[in-house]
Amino acid sequence: MKNITCPISGNRISEAQPRVSAFIVILLLGVSMLLNSFVIPLLLVFDFFQRGFVGRRYSVVGQIAYYLASKWFSNAPQIDRAPKVFAARLGFIFTGLIFVLYIIGASGLANAFSLLLMVFAGLECFFNFCVGCYIYTFLNYLLLKRA
Repeated sequence: MKNITCPISGNRISEAQPRVSAFIVILLLGVSMLLNSFVIPLLLVFDFFQRGFVGRRYSVVGQIAYYLASKWFSNAPQIDRAPKVFAARLGFIFTGLIFVLYIIGASGLANAFSLLLMVFAGLECFFNFCVGCYIYTFLNYLLLKRA
């Protein structure tokens, strides 16, 4: 696993947009942890689903990030959209798990997974480091190793 690979689509987005989205996710998960509430993770499940499987068009976080990125970071370079779609799918899985953990009463574990997702989002937001690409590479490695 020396070379990191990411999915490629050819569709382009502003580099600032996923970074702003990540910042919003950090804020929302922080509020969720403070309130010990399952509502925000549930909303994030739907939002990540929209961004990962449908498109930014119906995602509230995606729309806000698009607006803020176009206003504040209009000269940001364009990047491939596919790695960010894969990351949104991982976010869907994470927030789904967090929601379920809250529902079954495992709020400590839900908060631990929330913190982990906040770290991943923080790496994207502040350092432009996509953990999703490493997970994608690892999953491909496992699938190729099995074949």
